[in-house]
Amino acid sequence: MLERLYIRNIALIQETELVLQPDLTVVTGETGAGKSMLMDALGLALGERAESSLLRDGAEEALVEACFIIPTEALALRHTLQEQGIPTDDDELILRRILTQNGKSRALANGMRLTQQQLQSIGERLADIHGQHDHQLLLRPQRHAEMLDRFGNLRQEREKVRFAWAQWGKLQDKLNAAQERIAEQEREENLLTAFLEELENLNYNSNEEEHLSSERNRLMASEQTVEALQQVVQGFGDERFSQILGQAERTLSAAAKGGQDIAALAERVSGVSAEIQEILRDAELLVENNQPDPEMLQQVDNRLNSLNDAARKHRVSVKELAVLRDKFSDQLEELSLLQDGLDDLEKREKKAWESYKKVAQDLSQKRRAVAKDLVQKVEQGLKKLKMETTQFHCDFEELKPEQWGPCGCERVRFLIAVNPGSMPQSLEKVASGGEVSRLMLALKEVFFAAMPSMTLVFDEIDTGIGGAVADAVGDALTGLAEKHQVLVITHQPQVAAKGKQHLKIQKLTDGQTARTTVAQLDRKKRQEELARMLSGKEVTKAAREAAQSLLGAA
Repeated sequence: MLERLYIRNIALIQETELVLQPDLTVVTGETGAGKSMLMDALGLALGERAESSLLRDGAEEALVEACFIIPTEALALRHTLQEQGIPTDDDELILRRILTQNGKSRALANGMRLTQQQLQSIGERLADIHGQHDHQLLLRPQRHAEMLDRFGNLRQEREKVRFAWAQWGKLQDKLNAAQERIAEQEREENLLTAFLEELENLNYNSNEEEHLSSERNRLMASEQTVEALQQVVQGFGDERFSQILGQAERTLSAAAKGGQDIAALAERVSGVSAEIQEILRDAELLVENNQPDPEMLQQVDNRLNSLNDAARKHRVSVKELAVLRDKFSDQLEELSLLQDGLDDLEKREKKAWESYKKVAQDLSQKRRAVAKDLVQKVEQGLKKLKMETTQFHCDFEELKPEQWGPCGCERVRFLIAVNPGSMPQSLEKVASGGEVSRLMLALKEVFFAAMPSMTLVFDEIDTGIGGAVADAVGDALTGLAEKHQVLVITHQPQVAAKGKQHLKIQKLTDGQTARTTVAQLDRKKRQEELARMLSGKEVTKAAREAAQSLLGAA
């Protein structure tokens, strides 16, 4: 419910504050007084597009502040506020819209900054403004299914459809991701298999590089090593050297009787001779084993080159090749398990789709049953509003499975045939004037009876009517006000007389500037205003009596 509306510097309104009642409030005033400015200001607070032309001449900025009390049953509104992080601890929601000279605007809800789109999503759950065709709740076909569900009390079935759709969607996303992974699997598997085969054929072990480097160094130095060994063999193998050692050994042995020291020296010479012979044999063996082997050196170089090429290819060190081989083997094993997971996901996704399909079709059947009752009640309302020949239709368009969604498997549209024999048309195509006004009122009587309490605004809903029809419109508005707060701008005294609260818009001018004021009327002033509406420029006694009669009847 709109509790308070504060306006500053909007068009001709310099500053005003309205405290509104929860039932039917009527707004009257002469043509051109600025009644529509109230609607413009409220629309601005509810998220309508900001136009710099709304700013009062000479003002730097305009402000509209609308204070709403959130009904307990407005669960969808509370959910929207919660999603956007807007605090509502005391059930009060204050919407503020600030408009500057450059056409820019700022929007706030309970002090929290919002985008215009966020404010609009909140505003459409707080109020419905009739008079701006492109922003009326009932003229949005995408909302017709929701309204039908509200009318038929199908909220539980609708939530089942939403939940089933969400569950299927999650599995569908997982399945799509898995299928994309599977599509890449063959290419990746072939690549990994080739890499793994290459590394396995390489047959590398972690110490091989160090051993090969040592062997390469040995083979590279073999010629120099053999040359050194041959010099040792030549030196120690010289016959003269052998004769000298033999002669020295024999001479000292013969003189060993001369003392212990001589005997010991003879023994040492004998040991040297034996050691030299052993050295000579080892050197000859090493010469044989260290002969240059260009073929073996080439093999070692080729092996090292193969290892280094593989390491560069995979951007690792040679020592990491064995780890990389094991990693490729593990990845191939993981890929082989993907298909098993995909099969399970496909089964779960199919089961979720069947569950969604079941609840969606159940909702569809119940909608079609409810639609019959809806058509009957809307046409009853139209008859009360003197539109006896008008026919209302609830059209169901079956959608292809790929078009199904969280709202079900069909598109619901409300159609109307104003004249007998005419083809039903969408609501937004119905001719403007008294007929469309009464049609919208009849629809709102039915639909808003099943909706949480909100603020309904009618900007000249009684255009093009009068007499008994205007009286019927007033009764319909009174009926709506039993559950909702209703604010109506009217030129019809029959409608104005039914208000519980009466506001009068008046334009004042000093010859240079003009401003619009809003005043709340007591009973005496209401009678005078109704008399003005009945008689025109000059208020007659008969008009005052008629006004008194209207107020008495109301």
